[in-house]
Amino acid sequence: MKDAAANLSQNELKKKENVTSYILCALDPNIKSNDICLERTKIQVIKQSPTVLSQLKDMPRTILRAVILESLYNRALNDISYRNILIYREQRNKLLFLR
Repeated sequence: MKDAAANLSQNELKKKENVTSYILCALDPNIKSNDICLERTKIQVIKQSPTVLSQLKDMPRTILRAVILESLYNRALNDISYRNILIYREQRNKLLFLR
C-alpha cells in the first residue's frame, strides 16, 4: 500500500489543482464509492499490488482514503508548497467552523 501511496503522490498529486479534491476525498467519510479520486487511487493500488482484489471482494473506501492520506503526507514531506496548502486548508476549515 505504501508503494501505491508513493506512486499516487508522484503521479496524481503533481498538479496542485488536484490536491484540494484529494484532500476532500480523504477527509469525507461519506464519499461515494464511485468518486473519481477513489477510482484513480484504486487503479494505483491494483497496479502496485494486483492480489489486493483477490483478498478483498470490494475495495473498501477506508483503505483507499488511507492511501490518499499517506500520499498527501508523503507529498507534504517532500515539498513545502504542498505543506502550505494542507495547513491553509486546515486553518480555513477551523475558521469556518468557529463562525
